Amino acid sequence: MASSRRVGAGLALALVTAATTAVSGPATGTPLQAGGHHGEGLASRLGAARDADVHVSRAANGLVRFVGTRAGRPLARPAGVDGHTRPTTAARAFVQQHGALFGVAGPSTALGRGHALATPAGGHVVRFDQQLGGHPVLGGTVSVSLTAANQVAAVAAHTARPIRLEASTQVSPLRAGRAALAATARAEHAPMRQLRLSGAPALTVFEPSLLGLPTAAQPGLVYKVEVVSGPAASPVRELVLVDATSGSVVLHSDELMKDAVDQQTVCTAGRSISVTDPTCPPSGLRTQPTRVDPTSSTDNDVHAAYTNADATFRFYRDVVGDTSALGLPTGAGDRALNSTVHLCDPSSTTVCRPYANAFWDGHEMAYGDGFASADDVVGHELTHSVTEHTSDLLYWYQSGAINESMSDVMGELIDQWDGIGSDGEGSRWVLGEDLPGSVGPARNMKAPASAPAGVVLDKDGTPVYWYPQPDRMSSKYYFEHDALANAAGAQDFNDDNGGVHINSGVGNKAAYLIVDGGVFNGVDVVGLGGADPATRSAAITKAARIYYLTDQLLPSAANYADLYRVLPAACDQLAATATAGITAADCSTVRDAVRATEMDKQPPGATAPTHVPGCGSSATSTDWYDNLENPAAGRWTRSSAHPASGPFYYPQDHNVYDNYPIRYATSGTREIWGDDPDPDGYYNGTSRSLPRDGAVSMSHSVRVPVGKTMYLRFNHAYQFEWYPAGGGYPALFTDGGRVEYSVDGGAWRSAARLFDFGGYNHTLQGLNANADALIYSFRGFGGDSHGYTSARLDLGSLAGRSVRFRFRLTADAAVGAMGWFIDDVRFYTCGARPAMPSPVREAAGHRSVKVTWRVPADHGTSAITRYQVVLKSGTQVLRRATRGASSRAVSFTHLPRGKRLTASVSARNAAGAGPSARSAAVRLR
Repeated sequence: MASSRRVGAGLALALVTAATTAVSGPATGTPLQAGGHHGEGLASRLGAARDADVHVSRAANGLVRFVGTRAGRPLARPAGVDGHTRPTTAARAFVQQHGALFGVAGPSTALGRGHALATPAGGHVVRFDQQLGGHPVLGGTVSVSLTAANQVAAVAAHTARPIRLEASTQVSPLRAGRAALAATARAEHAPMRQLRLSGAPALTVFEPSLLGLPTAAQPGLVYKVEVVSGPAASPVRELVLVDATSGSVVLHSDELMKDAVDQQTVCTAGRSISVTDPTCPPSGLRTQPTRVDPTSSTDNDVHAAYTNADATFRFYRDVVGDTSALGLPTGAGDRALNSTVHLCDPSSTTVCRPYANAFWDGHEMAYGDGFASADDVVGHELTHSVTEHTSDLLYWYQSGAINESMSDVMGELIDQWDGIGSDGEGSRWVLGEDLPGSVGPARNMKAPASAPAGVVLDKDGTPVYWYPQPDRMSSKYYFEHDALANAAGAQDFNDDNGGVHINSGVGNKAAYLIVDGGVFNGVDVVGLGGADPATRSAAITKAARIYYLTDQLLPSAANYADLYRVLPAACDQLAATATAGITAADCSTVRDAVRATEMDKQPPGATAPTHVPGCGSSATSTDWYDNLENPAAGRWTRSSAHPASGPFYYPQDHNVYDNYPIRYATSGTREIWGDDPDPDGYYNGTSRSLPRDGAVSMSHSVRVPVGKTMYLRFNHAYQFEWYPAGGGYPALFTDGGRVEYSVDGGAWRSAARLFDFGGYNHTLQGLNANADALIYSFRGFGGDSHGYTSARLDLGSLAGRSVRFRFRLTADAAVGAMGWFIDDVRFYTCGARPAMPSPVREAAGHRSVKVTWRVPADHGTSAITRYQVVLKSGTQVLRRATRGASSRAVSFTHLPRGKRLTASVSARNAAGAGPSARSAAVRLR
């Protein structure tokens, strides 16, 4: 479940009712058999006995993404490693031996300290974090799965190629912390005084493409900051990335899931609106709940919270065989399972409105009335702690969807195992069937796009907590960020960290197929036996072990293509030791399930930008074009209160941030960059504020022609300050850009009405520094474009006038972002070509032919300039001729005898060549 304020690492999505196609993720990579093309010699290099024993996949950047081995045929140990070597030492030796394959060889890149996890197969998974320039890479991971004898069974890696890092940073940790606090205060609609940093901001390498993030943010150093709520405040846990050079906020996401501590304790908030801090056990603050004895309490919620947390612990102990990833000691008695029940919604003022959700905040479970009664919900939330202690899957886009699916899968397996609550056949694979009747179930894992029985509708007939999910990567329900962000009513848009609660349906469907089996998407999946009550217990145990080892092995930035490879590999390792009775046939089931759900494919719309359509059947005539590669041409003028300090820079790397080398062009290497600056500036050794409103304009006018339509087209990418909806608050888009124009040297005016493609997407509402007063409101480009797109303006209404255009950026009084990138500005017209000349005749003579034609009935949108004549024998071109607009004939001589010839004629105007007219065939004498 999730915080009512924002969607967090929880079960329910706050009222998202639509989803469409696709979300960007990292490239799936090219699978390579070790002895095949591009893989020649890899088998022996990696230590495999035979080519058929190892499978290698590479990422789009050429680095090895996955190494898998056949069950029972692991890779040879590196020199100096034996069965008694420490697992971390054995794994490091393997990765260092093959470092070039994984991108961790060379002076600038290294592996961090390894962390070993015991696996259900009796071996270990050792996880290493990648470092560049001495700094950790966000999402950069190499996971090595070892057998009990320290042989390598599989490797899963997400690593970045070395990128240039600035030698020094202009932003201090203190300033980065202030920016993170300001951004979180706006996102959570909370006073900044109620927030604090959980630790010092840490310099981290941010490579968006490694994480599958479609964004305008650039690779480089950022501060990784975690913001949490202070005492007596509603729970907040936000990850914020702050650019270490500009101070802009690159990314922020909600993360209500962290470590557990001490022992199982249950508290009650008593439905009191004064309890705003769910900390349990309480530290004595008046705003915290009261500790109760669950063994003697008659409160149903208290009893359910205790019983269901205990069931989760027993499942991990008795079925999975390991409770360490829960953050718990393995000995009986000490259990880090703390729960608070009967929370009020934070928006309650005079009367408690029960909190209709649940969440894990890193210290305890927190529930509204009735939510602790759902054992699958409790198992779901506590599995988030397991994921954090194993794969630590990042909580956005595909990695976040897998994170959610892992919790759904384990929560449902717990539900089917523990004998608590509604366990009939009709409730199997329904998540949340024991939630309060006013809420209803949340997800249908068997049929993700179908509503389970009991779904609750609100007053307008919209499901309150259920929403259709994709069951395969090509599903129409696969969530695409822009489809919702740019839709009507986008002020209520909640991006759900890139659709993590929606796209989890793909993983959920695969889990159902693995356990129960079935024919899906043309694939007959046998199943582990879960459909038969007689073999169900064994099937649950097998699935739990497979998924647990998968969670240990997945890289933190994994996408579904990684899950496609790692799930079967985890099964193979368990089958090699017959763990829980897992066999090679069971692993065939797993392979069929991931294939049926198309995990190896990217969604159809992934990374697909929207671009201006061409002229169709008409031709393009460019009247004015600037690819922005030559700033010295003087075609652009910056205007602001302090033009030397932005907000626009052209060229983009001549900026106030010690000429920070930004490169994000769609052609060449240069573009216009509009900075969305942080107001708390310290640049070039001087503390000063940067301008938050300014423009870059054309230096000279372009005359719009009469009689044909001119267009203005430009490429752009942007990432401005914005916050998703949540907790009763609409989405907030503060900073942004707009286009303005001047006619015949007159005043600047809005160009909003001129857009015919890719126009404004949001209403921008700027706030003062305290976020308690509106200082402007207008339509413009806001939010995140997720990479380059394009836009077009129809200038037909300005025919005969001289026009200039400018790009204007406006930002309010808090928090910066990456800003606006503009490239390839073009004025052009679409013109119709001439019609076909008719008729075309040939008159054959002695080794000669004369071709004649008549003027086309339709000249197109401009006068005919010339004719093109082509003479062929079959498909062979014998002669070509070009004639002027007044010509009606052309003769060809000295041609070969006996050939059958055809002639074609086309007319050309300013728009291009029209269709060709062909003659009948003639034979030369």
